[in-house]
Amino acid sequence: MTLGRAYLKEIGQHLLLVLGSLLFLVALGAAVQAGSRSQGAPLWVPLTLIPLLVGNTLPYLVPVTLLVAVVLVYGRMAADGEAMALAAAGAGPLRLQGPALCAGLLVAAALYPVSAELLPAVYTRMREVSYRLRFAALENTDPGASELHYQGLHLLWRERGPDGAFMDALLYLADTGGALRAFPGDPGVEGAAAAAAGEAVQGPLRVRASRVRMAVRARKLVFHLEGLRFLDPRTAGTHSLRTTRTASTWFQIDLESLGSRPDSQRKPDDYRSSEIRRLLAEERLGRRRRASFEFLWWRRWSMALAALPLALLGAALGRRLRRGGFLPAFAVSLGVVLLIFFPLFYLGDALQKGGSLAPWSAAGLPVAGLLAFLFLLSRLPRPAA
Repeated sequence: MTLGRAYLKEIGQHLLLVLGSLLFLVALGAAVQAGSRSQGAPLWVPLTLIPLLVGNTLPYLVPVTLLVAVVLVYGRMAADGEAMALAAAGAGPLRLQGPALCAGLLVAAALYPVSAELLPAVYTRMREVSYRLRFAALENTDPGASELHYQGLHLLWRERGPDGAFMDALLYLADTGGALRAFPGDPGVEGAAAAAAGEAVQGPLRVRASRVRMAVRARKLVFHLEGLRFLDPRTAGTHSLRTTRTASTWFQIDLESLGSRPDSQRKPDDYRSSEIRRLLAEERLGRRRRASFEFLWWRRWSMALAALPLALLGAALGRRLRRGGFLPAFAVSLGVVLLIFFPLFYLGDALQKGGSLAPWSAAGLPVAGLLAFLFLLSRLPRPAA
């Protein structure tokens, strides 16, 4: 029992060491990704996004690091002759597998509540910060730039004024689906009744102005155009703006219309497993959305339970490897992950979306593949001592 605890402690130490190293690498990648998406946002915005991106990878990193840790320990045991000595002393296969099995159980027990109840909040927060980053280019336009492209919006200008206004600017807006809304009192609105109501109108819109000011208010993009000179005649009559003698024109755009997802349409990953279970019990979901929720519910279980076959597989691979050191263990573990675990993970996702597999079987495909590989490995003859 004391020997088993010693091996379990060694597995835990290697797991924390490997996990810390991988999280550091993931954090570097997250920093690069957050920096590339910051688009001039305040520094706290990308810094907030980095730990969220790292935390969202934990359900995928922890089982992999467990595999590496177990291969390291059992590879060292085989290289030092400890496994052979224990077998000669009467330790059976179950006793030799005991530390790996206990490590897999502990990781599975800790990973499921994290991925099922805590990480959905991290995912939701990550989406909110990412959404905030999308407005950075609008709120903090690069002073040295001469154009701005934001999904369906394109703004080009000759120079910037002292107050940040865009001088001699061309504004093009793709079809907004009725999200372009003129302010009441806008002299370009078609009719007084429409002006009073702030009637929504359709794009596309193409205008040129001598001076354009832009501001983001809540989730509305507000434009003030001065010296409106022309309007593309091909789009005349499809929106509220037209060539007039007015000195200025105001209008606002709903930023949700430029390709973002409304908050009301939450993705399944935003829901905790307890919420998903309640939604499934109410039976108010459509067929496709219900299948997505069921698949996610089962996948969270599958990702946690995958720690068990991964730990047992790590023990078998370590004994066959008969080598200590990080590089051999990491190379073998990486091969298992890249050739078996993640391919089956994405295959199950694709088969579930295509309707070829039920959600529970698609989610359990990686675990089934690991168990099948473990069975095949156990049938192969062991290398000579």
